[in-house]
Amino acid sequence: MAQSGIPATSRIWVALDDAECGLAALDAAAILASRLRAELRGLFVEDINLLRLARLPFSQVVGRASASWRPLDAAELERQLRGQAARSRALLSRLAERERLSWSFHVARGELVAETLTLSSQGEWVIFGKTWKHLDVDGLAPPSQAAVVAVLDGRAPVEPVLRAARYLRDNPGDALTVVITAEPADAIARLRSQAADWLAEDEGRARFAQIPTQDLTAWIARRPGAVVVGGLVSLQPVLQRLLMETASPLVLLH
Repeated sequence: MAQSGIPATSRIWVALDDAECGLAALDAAAILASRLRAELRGLFVEDINLLRLARLPFSQVVGRASASWRPLDAAELERQLRGQAARSRALLSRLAERERLSWSFHVARGELVAETLTLSSQGEWVIFGKTWKHLDVDGLAPPSQAAVVAVLDGRAPVEPVLRAARYLRDNPGDALTVVITAEPADAIARLRSQAADWLAEDEGRARFAQIPTQDLTAWIARRPGAVVVGGLVSLQPVLQRLLMETASPLVLLH
């Protein structure tokens, strides 16, 4: 049973396409699943576009060690993807054991953002992430989740987004940043008022920022940490940019 005041959910999904790059998202998912007493589910997405490219007779790749061009071998690529999925599964298992969670692991072939949005549209909580550098993978020491950002755009209820963001903080006293992307001015004022009322007990530890949707990716990229979004699930291009251009694990709420 979820703790009082937290949106009820029975599953927390974490979607990724690389084991080491997805560690921050895996850790955030494990934290949420532990605090919500939910099942932790991993989804590894084999990039369908990359696999299609590998089957083209003229496709080539540059070797990391040799820096020389060679044909992109589809069979070798599939072996690498299976290896990445196995590493992701092992990491998920270790995190679930650390948090004493029930868990499962699934593999799908498609596009990471599309698969993630499908889960979110079904009412599931989904976390995904792309790139974290210099992680202590063996020690499972990901970056701190203290710098949590809650994004409000008027398309989703305020309360679930703020609750999830507050719950991801390492410590109750950590600052929470609330970003409002809505337009026009009356919508901005309404969302800020709703958020301020709900966060009244966090007075002095919550910061507000008004960021246009088109500038959101660049703004978040300068402030690594978990990002909780609600209504943005309807704006796939925005999520695509966030996923590819920032180091932030993204928490999607339906």
